[in-house]
Amino acid sequence: YRKANMPWLWYREDQADDIIENDVIPTLYKSGDFLQLVAAKYSVEGEFVGYVDVTQGELQVCKKPKKELRNVFRFGFQTNNEVSRGILGCDFIICTLYYIYLEYTANGNKRLLAVPVMIRNYEDRLGERVNEEDDKNLWQLVRRFFLVDRVAGFEDSDDDTWVAHYARKMSLHIRLQEAQGQGRIFTPYLEITYEAVTYEQALNDEYTSASFAVYYTMPVDGVQQDLTIAIGVISALATVITAFQTSTWMRRQGLLAIECASLLKFCVILCGNLASGFFVSILGFALWWFIFYKAQDSMYIVPTDDANYIITAYLASAFVLGFIDIVHLVFNQVTADVFLIDWEKGQTRDKHAASKEGAPSAFRTVFVANEWQEIQTLRKITPAVTLILLVGVLVFGEVQNLARFDNNAVSGDDPRGDYSLVFRFALGAVLYMGIAVLQWLLYLVLWSRFKEHAIYNFVDLCSMCNVSVFIMTHAQYGHYVHGRSIHGRADVDLKRMAEYLNREQEDLCSDRGLVPGSSQQTFEVFVPRKLRAEYQRITQAPPPRHSSASRLSVDLEQKLQAYTVLNQFLQCYIDHNLKNINYRVVDRSLYEKILDTEIIQDFNSGFFYIDHGHSFDRALFYGQERRLLLFNILTFCLMDLITSNFALAAFLTFLLDEVTWRVRQAIGRSNISKKTLIDDAFLL
Repeated sequence: YRKANMPWLWYREDQADDIIENDVIPTLYKSGDFLQLVAAKYSVEGEFVGYVDVTQGELQVCKKPKKELRNVFRFGFQTNNEVSRGILGCDFIICTLYYIYLEYTANGNKRLLAVPVMIRNYEDRLGERVNEEDDKNLWQLVRRFFLVDRVAGFEDSDDDTWVAHYARKMSLHIRLQEAQGQGRIFTPYLEITYEAVTYEQALNDEYTSASFAVYYTMPVDGVQQDLTIAIGVISALATVITAFQTSTWMRRQGLLAIECASLLKFCVILCGNLASGFFVSILGFALWWFIFYKAQDSMYIVPTDDANYIITAYLASAFVLGFIDIVHLVFNQVTADVFLIDWEKGQTRDKHAASKEGAPSAFRTVFVANEWQEIQTLRKITPAVTLILLVGVLVFGEVQNLARFDNNAVSGDDPRGDYSLVFRFALGAVLYMGIAVLQWLLYLVLWSRFKEHAIYNFVDLCSMCNVSVFIMTHAQYGHYVHGRSIHGRADVDLKRMAEYLNREQEDLCSDRGLVPGSSQQTFEVFVPRKLRAEYQRITQAPPPRHSSASRLSVDLEQKLQAYTVLNQFLQCYIDHNLKNINYRVVDRSLYEKILDTEIIQDFNSGFFYIDHGHSFDRALFYGQERRLLLFNILTFCLMDLITSNFALAAFLTFLLDEVTWRVRQAIGRSNISKKTLIDDAFLL
């Protein structure tokens, strides 16, 4: 590499890759071991000054406590020390030339291995910066370097045009030999980027920054290939599931052939499935890094920049896909057809005119409509509470320190490694899911049983108000809440209402269910095409040709007329009083329950599927908790990777969730008014 009796200044060209890939070091490093680095110091005149221990901060322009400077060289401890200081504050640094070595033991003897230096902004004889290329064979490695050059840029001590150079960035790169055994490394190299300082900058005492970092890398081709295979398999599975879900959607829409709407539906459903698939894949990828890095004794696994890029790229993709899925979810819910069937009959005006009935009160229907609006955005978990607990655990509980490049237990004010993007994602996602699931279980086991269950309460309210709810999320598919009162009337005084409740409590009356002898009040429905056509004909009927004597507007009068006709029509359908339009109450088969589909042979027949629960909550946020929770987690993790601040990420996640909630509530209110034919002035 050099001529005899001449200083070793540089390595031969086109051999940088061979030098860096040299596996001559036999030492098996364990977590917590220190890299023994020494430097030979020479004056600018070439006089040998001596050997110094690099781990004591000799090469770090940024002076910090010795313990912190020494921890930089602890094996596996990845960090970046950076400070800013005035240029005049660097005057104490003497221009010194360094040769750096790694000390190791082989066959019982201590040896020194020359550590090559790669100057990032080095220019060759042709003026090309070959060290900025990705191809390592083009690099020009050298042996000698300096921290501050206060000689070459000075022609005269009184000259005010001098230029000095200093080491702006220094980073020691250590590559693990994954294939050769745990704890072994290739030949490390030192990367330096120099920066010039002019006389004017020094005169103004401008601030400059200097940094010293240690980076660990490892071959990730195998891990990356495994992730690629996992993503491919999950994507293929998501495509198959999406195709099946799209066929179910077409059946529920009454479509017999593939159309543009079917292809668009396939794409948006695929977005949601891919978002889930990407999240599961990269979470498993990140947990693999996190668990094995923290558990290893001899260092052989460390997250790299490639791993950070993979996590960031797939997480951003999953967030975009998840956002499309949430927009799709909100759109479906705010465009669903909702109608309130009022079973109440008119009240007799006096005992002498038994056949004359007054119109029933409308406040019961308005009450149910307002309650439906209120539970639109109800969720099993409260995002604000989840985020507050998450920040409390991560920040105030200092659990976030587990996301650092340090697999040793460090407490108090001891120096810590830098944060890893992979570890931050794994820790944030797992804790978010853990807290959310815990809150979910507490809601289902305690709150909904001993405090209130808003969905069941809504069904009870419908029964007390003598109002049923007909929800059509698709052209021929939807949900039905049977709220017909078993007492015949609901518009009664408090005494009569108490008597009704007492009779039910003492089992002195029939059950509330749609089918006699059954208490089942909620159903999934598949309606005939004739019913859907008649439904649309009534709701889209033209205004009356002749104006009535009423002072109501034509539009309002049309709404009231359509409401009355549609109310009677649906009552007749529920009571099996329509000719050629009927339905059957059936149980789903096991196949239909598992795959959430219907096996329909005759699209002109109606079916009421007993759901044994409250399937109508799918038209609400309450029944879409998994999709909403996934989007919250994706938002939080992506915001954290962008800001590197768990508290700020939680705040931004809360803001986005609040915007989603308000948009769903506002547009849903308008849809309720439009579809129930109740003026929005009555909706609170």
